[in-house]
Amino acid sequence: MYLQVFTLLFLVTSALGFISRGSIEKETNKWGTETSFCTYKGIKFLPGSSWKTTECMDCSCSEYGLYCQGFGYAAGVFGAPEGCKVVNDACQARVVDKEDELQDCAPPELQIVQD
Repeated sequence: MYLQVFTLLFLVTSALGFISRGSIEKETNKWGTETSFCTYKGIKFLPGSSWKTTECMDCSCSEYGLYCQGFGYAAGVFGAPEGCKVVNDACQARVVDKEDELQDCAPPELQIVQD
């Protein structure tokens, strides 16, 4: 049973993070002042800004541009044992029963074969 629990934890925690990048943008206002910024979903952010989104992304804007990386549920691809699935619970990956998402998924019983 310990091996199955370890395998389940390994699958949930060993995901590769999703990464998104964007270039720095510049605009000049009517007085000739140039401003650098990053745009995320139509919102402009100044270099030095950082924020987390409800889509489980951790973003920052620097002088080099926009950088976003998924965290928690959006960190990458998760695997689940047979009869289970992974769902998003406030950016935390939660393993639940495939048929009843309100029930946590218990790993299948370990079958020990004795010689």
